[in-house]
Amino acid sequence: MEHSKILLIIGLFALAIFVVPDILSMFTGQHIFYDEVNCQRCHIAEYNEVNGSATGQVHIRAASNTNYTTYLAIGGIDYYPSNGTIYSVDNKTWTWNGTSWNNGSTSLLVSLDHNGNSEINGNEICHLCHNTSLIDKPGAHAMTMRTCDDDWCHGNRNYTLNDPELFDTSQTRLNVGMVLNYSGNLHRAFYLSQCNEATRYTAGNPFDHTMGNVKGDYFSKGYWACVGCHSGVQVDIEIIPGEYNHTGGPPRKYL
Repeated sequence: MEHSKILLIIGLFALAIFVVPDILSMFTGQHIFYDEVNCQRCHIAEYNEVNGSATGQVHIRAASNTNYTTYLAIGGIDYYPSNGTIYSVDNKTWTWNGTSWNNGSTSLLVSLDHNGNSEINGNEICHLCHNTSLIDKPGAHAMTMRTCDDDWCHGNRNYTLNDPELFDTSQTRLNVGMVLNYSGNLHRAFYLSQCNEATRYTAGNPFDHTMGNVKGDYFSKGYWACVGCHSGVQVDIEIIPGEYNHTGGPPRKYL
């Protein structure tokens, strides 16, 4: 009996060593969260979809653009590449000095390439939509939520703050929310209906800015209109044809 207790204690200790890094990363601060957590351990389906879809690859390219990730982190609203200037939603002016973006004594260049291999891979892509430092919450201890119709992403019926000059012409993005709200768009009714329903994700006020994709204190379900067409679900099914056995009388033609 004593021997069994010792084995049980050893087993529990081994399990603790395995799970503690991820548990700690959820509560002890953003940097440890970023360093230790393995997002795809729990979200393998979402991770595989991002890495295996054309839509996901576009987001991976966006995540590798440090001008864009910095733009998100400072709440940019206008980007002027000709003179290296970004104006932010809180009336600050950021200038490019050749290596980073500067505002007074503050210097910043946000990169999601955490392992320094010059590409966005592993759990790095998850941080484009879920890293708190990109949504004015650098001291938060957990991840945040950014939906498709975020003001700084694809826009909504009220706002879009993403400047297309951050991307080349192949990546320029329209204010999708305004397009969906256009009276001639056949998706309009679905989009507006979902805009009037709340998710369970708290919206907040990044940079003291009221988000346009909210219902009360929460993000709305408006982004479902995007996910409905741009997410993929792989299904492995076998369709078995029905068997028909016409009996009960001699064959005849139907005139």
